[in-house]
Parts: sequence; C-alpha cells; structure tokens
Amino acid sequence: MLSPLWLSIVSVVLITLVLIFTSLRKVPGVGIFFALAVIIATLWITHSKPSLLGFTSPTNWGKTILIALVCSVAIYFFTTLLLEPLLQCWTHKPLDYTVFSKAQGDWRQLVLLLLVSWFLAAILEETIFRGFLITEISGWFNDNLLGIILSILIGSVIFGLAHTYQGKSGVYSTGIVGALLAVIFVVGGFNLWLVIITHGLIDMMGLTLMYFKIDQKMVSALWKKSK
Repeated sequence: MLSPLWLSIVSVVLITLVLIFTSLRKVPGVGIFFALAVIIATLWITHSKPSLLGFTSPTNWGKTILIALVCSVAIYFFTTLLLEPLLQCWTHKPLDYTVFSKAQGDWRQLVLLLLVSWFLAAILEETIFRGFLITEISGWFNDNLLGIILSILIGSVIFGLAHTYQGKSGVYSTGIVGALLAVIFVVGGFNLWLVIITHGLIDMMGLTLMYFKIDQKMVSALWKKSK
C-alpha cells in the first residue's frame, strides 16, 4: 500500500465513484483523468515513486512482448467469440459499442481511436485499475493471498462498472476481462508493462477487425455452425 489506510480508502472510494459517474454520463475519459490526478496527488503526498505501481522495466522486453501477444490474442478471441455472445443471450442486451462505431470504414477515425486507446485504455486504465487499485486494496490486507484475491475481485467489479456506457453486457464483459488482466498482472510479478501491452494489443485487434467488420463475420460464422 502506497499510503496510510485512511488516505488509501478515501482515494479508492473517490476514484470509484467518479469513474462510475462519468461512465454513466458517457464521458469516461473525464473520470480517467480525474483518477490519474488522484493517483498523482497520492504519490506526491506519500513521497512514493511510480515504480511502486509496477512501472519497472522488465528483465526481458522481448519475452514480455511475446507473453503479452499470446495473452491478448487469447483474451480477444475468448471475449469476442464466446463470452460476449453468451452474455448477450443471457442479459438480452447487446453490447453498446457506439463510441467505437466511427472506426468502421473510416481509416482516419481508426488511427485516432488506436492512438486514444493505447493512451487512455492501455496506459492510463492499467495504471489506475491494476497498478493503483490492486496495490492499494491488497495493502489493506497486508498484501497476503486473501488481500490479493480480494483486490482482483473488487478491482474487476470497479473496472466493469466504469464501462457502463457499453451497456449491461459490456459491464460483465469488461469486468471479466479486468479480472484476467489482474491475474496476468499478479502472476507476471506486478509488472505494469505486461498488462499495458496486453491491453493495448487487445484494443488494437478489436478496433482493426471492427474497421474491416471481420469481428461480426467471425461471430456469425461460429454461432451459425453451432446451431
């Protein structure tokens, strides 16, 4: 834990409330920048270094990138082909990808969304949800196994609720993906670069395949065959 217990709890609660509120208002970027400001203030107050969030150079960048590539491909196809269709059948609510729809058929919008996704989603979201929240929440339990498990669960619920602009199915989907990224973060030695690259590659694949409408074709082909 980076900070005293009272400051840690206040920071986590404040970040959670703002992220959920701005997601409900469909301005998630505002919440992300607010959360980042809280984290920076916490680091400044406690005289902590960003390395405590997981910003340490991997011992082997090539291995890290390769692991991230494998994880991102596995997570993307799991969520796109299996998880999201099942969730939509269960909730009877489609995922709301309106915010990303501009990428379809417009390469300029695609490039812009790719840049934004790498910065806002990959770097900033991982800093907030994996680097900060897992570090703080697990610290409430002295970083023992129970604390780490609870931090993964709580952090993933917050991650899902922070994506309410994607609809009910989107909340469940991103929550599960958040849990997978959290496990990768923990198993990977709490190195933030591993999940940053993994998250960035997932979004890059998703936006690129959405641009060519390949994602829809894959889902339709798979589920038609299964009927």
